[in-house]
Amino acid sequence: LKIATKIQEQFSKRVARLDRGVKQAGFLVLWKTSMPSILTEIGFLSNADEAKFLLNDTNQNLIAFAIYRAFKDYKNEMEGNTQGNTEISDKDDNVSVNGSNTENNETGFQKSIENMITQINNDTVYFRVQIMSSIKKLNVGSENFNGIKGVEEINIDGCYKYIYGKTTTFDEISKVQKEIKQQYPDAFIIAIKNGKKIPVNEAIKQTKN
Repeated sequence: LKIATKIQEQFSKRVARLDRGVKQAGFLVLWKTSMPSILTEIGFLSNADEAKFLLNDTNQNLIAFAIYRAFKDYKNEMEGNTQGNTEISDKDDNVSVNGSNTENNETGFQKSIENMITQINNDTVYFRVQIMSSIKKLNVGSENFNGIKGVEEINIDGCYKYIYGKTTTFDEISKVQKEIKQQYPDAFIIAIKNGKKIPVNEAIKQTKN
């Protein structure tokens, strides 16, 4: 499960995909193989919003790079590489061609990807669930939120907002809200763009375009 968890973490962190966790299952495509296998779900083409996301070339690159980073991190960790993290170093990524060392363009590619991520994150409307707000800063540890992991803190107009979930579709965040309301009945949906709250109705219109 370790490599699957790393892939899921990269999807959530790098591509802003909703983290639904990692599970083991007896699917035919998984157990009818001669080596450990992973089935990863990145979206559904039958969903108009997800299809729009998946058919975008930039987003496809982000997804592929997230899988690459997760695999590289896992490989380094399993091989006992003390430098084995997802930060790419020039030294580790030199390749040998016909006996000579040729430095690849991976570092530049990484920067390009990160720039694309920043641009996408700035321009994209995200729906989130606000659990509570406070004028005082709280510890976002799960012990303070009824065991809910992944709560984040944002500061808007001098007030701390504690939010959960991050999706690009209203339907998806509505499912998250339904789950959260079991513990926090007053939890509600907010929309964020360029680091600022925008009206949810306006956000829905923008995501439909």
